Amino acid sequence: GATYHLNFYEHEDIKKIVHRSAKILGGLLEKESAEEIAKRSRFTPRVANRLLKRVRDYSEVKGKEIVDNNTALEAFEMLEVDEEGLDWIDRKILETIIDKFNGGPVGLNTIAAATGEDMSTIEDVYVPYLMRLGFLDRRPRGRIVTDIAYKHLGKKKKQDGLL
Repeated sequence: GATYHLNFYEHEDIKKIVHRSAKILGGLLEKESAEEIAKRSRFTPRVANRLLKRVRDYSEVKGKEIVDNNTALEAFEMLEVDEEGLDWIDRKILETIIDKFNGGPVGLNTIAAATGEDMSTIEDVYVPYLMRLGFLDRRPRGRIVTDIAYKHLGKKKKQDGLL
C-alpha cells in the first residue's frame, strides 16, 4: 500500500493554526495556552486542532470561560502529553527500546511486536516525530535511542553490564 508521510510544519505556523481554530471554535485562548498547545502539537495541524479541542473541553468542564495556561497545563497532565508533545505511546516505544533492547539498534517490526502497537502506525506516526526531535536515530541494524531521549525520560544509560 501507499505510505503517507506527515509533513511537519514550523512552530509559528502551528501557533497561527491554533489561534485561527480557537476563533472558529468560539473559545478564548490566552497567548501562553496557544503556545503550550503549539509546542505539544508534533508540528502537525491535525494534532494541534485535536489538542486544542481536548484542552477547551477540559476547560469547559472546569467552568472556565477562557483557556488559561494553568488549565491547559492541567489538561496536558491528564492527557499525558508532555512538553515535547510525547504521549504514552511515544514513551512506551522509547522505554521498550531502552529496557528490552538496551537502547537499540532494533528493527521497527521488533519494536511493534514488543510494544503491541501497529507497525505502520509506529513507522508513519511515531518514528518520524521521534527522529525529528532527535530522540531516535537510524542505524543500519535498526533504530537507537539517543542521549537526548535518555535525558528527556530521566533514564540512565547502562554501561557495558555495569549499573
